[in-house]
Amino acid sequence: MPLLIVSSLLGAACAPADVPYVVMPGPFEVATEDEPTGGEEVFVDAAALRLADPVPNILLSGGELTFSEDGDAFAAWVASDNGNGDVWVARSRDGGGTWEAAVDVESGSSPAVAGGERRPYVVVDAARIAVIWTSNPDPATWIAIAPRTEGPLSFGAPQSVGTARTDDLEDFANGVFLSDGTLAVVTHVTVWGGSPEEALFVTRESDGWQASLITGDVPGEPCACCALDVLPTEDGGLLVAYRNNIDNIRDQFVLDVSAEGQVSWAQASFTNWEIFGCPMQGPRLLELSYGELLLFWSDPTAGDNQIWIARSEDGGATWAGQRGITADTSVTGSQKWPRAAVSGSHIHVAFHVGAIGWTAWSNDRGVTFSEPQPVQTSDGPLEDVQLAIGPQGAAMVGSSGAWPDAAIWFTPLE
Repeated sequence: MPLLIVSSLLGAACAPADVPYVVMPGPFEVATEDEPTGGEEVFVDAAALRLADPVPNILLSGGELTFSEDGDAFAAWVASDNGNGDVWVARSRDGGGTWEAAVDVESGSSPAVAGGERRPYVVVDAARIAVIWTSNPDPATWIAIAPRTEGPLSFGAPQSVGTARTDDLEDFANGVFLSDGTLAVVTHVTVWGGSPEEALFVTRESDGWQASLITGDVPGEPCACCALDVLPTEDGGLLVAYRNNIDNIRDQFVLDVSAEGQVSWAQASFTNWEIFGCPMQGPRLLELSYGELLLFWSDPTAGDNQIWIARSEDGGATWAGQRGITADTSVTGSQKWPRAAVSGSHIHVAFHVGAIGWTAWSNDRGVTFSEPQPVQTSDGPLEDVQLAIGPQGAAMVGSSGAWPDAAIWFTPLE
């Protein structure tokens, strides 16, 4: 299915998927004068900016970053106090160079869950900004929307956009602006006592946020604790990537959900990873060009958890060329929670080793990737990271510093 192209797409045609791994030079210098951990070179960015200072007895986590087509940057995070997570959003009008004061979107009425793969998501188009999250202990999916104006950010009251059942657990909500300018949200739902027990639902603004099951005809069921990813399609539909579970074999699936609600599916990975508990590792879906997609995920089929990649040339209908992009590097330890962003032929990937954020990059549309490097600010390693590419290049948002002194940072990567 054709995809909605949301960024400038440059670069040569895709090379064959079985090109061997090659380490490439990176777009930024790596600082080695600071004491690195484990002997690795550590990227330290002098341009990193604090977006939120430490607050006594408040945990800052769940960083999110996105850029609009016209170059504005939007960051979000959660400030948690005894399980009450307020969602904060900040805006930069110059691609991350300077930031306006953050605003509290949630204010305690629908406390957000954050940490690991749980975080608020920010989506933006020419007219509006939307923030999406799930709450706890009241299990629900929420969205808050603000108009894009020259004035300060001003969000309306959060709206519940999940399922109507109050006894289900809603988790990992993510959303997109569709091609007609309306919003859609996909939520993972644990249906207590249901069969299957795990399911994905989509709600659409155009339908009054009525929930529709989209995994009912797909073999198996979604993994209980793995995040999902969403992309819009050109004809008003959306693609949904998630980790599926068929008799404890947990591979990546991609759903193609049409504007009319029809669902087709494809298996995107074939690692045949068998695990008897949820791995808490979801995939990330990246659009390179019309019909050309990359999928990133983590699993330990080849040993330690490593970052894997697969490619589709037909809008997600079929997938091939899976390989580990960190297999032949110096990175050791479990690699998890991949993030990815693209601009033209340039791709950045972020992931975690332990609690530390790492980054690698490709200048040839994902055929080869650089040697990964850990990222840190002047407060220490960057954790709980999210990644995006804007007009000034790639950047991360995450937390840095030991709790209770952790702060939220914006860190340019080039």
